[in-house]
Amino acid sequence: MSYLNILSRAAKSPVIDYHLRLLKNPKFRHNFFNKTIVDILTDLNALEEVLSDFECRYAPLSSEMIYHAYMHGEEPEDDGFVSDFGEWAGAYRIWLSCLSEYEDEMKKLSQQLPQIKESLLLAA
Repeated sequence: MSYLNILSRAAKSPVIDYHLRLLKNPKFRHNFFNKTIVDILTDLNALEEVLSDFECRYAPLSSEMIYHAYMHGEEPEDDGFVSDFGEWAGAYRIWLSCLSEYEDEMKKLSQQLPQIKESLLLAA
């Protein structure tokens, strides 16, 4: 499955869904919230659904376990699982990258918190 296919699947993670609604709401939109955060949250949302699908299908295995095995060169014994194994590990790797980007953007945003508070007070 390609990266675009993975991202085309929308998930319903409550936390990410909340942040997306908040960031897309014009009442709360400020120049401090850039499109990057919304894009990253959208990507995380879609990736979480893909990972959840794999975890449901191959329970009790977790995405973290599969990624760890993949990164250490382990291969599944069942040939029918090889394709999903690589796809699952790849989706998890992309998810980790997106999560890191999200954390970086949130750190930047938290440094701007005093300006955001002042902007909210002036807008009220």
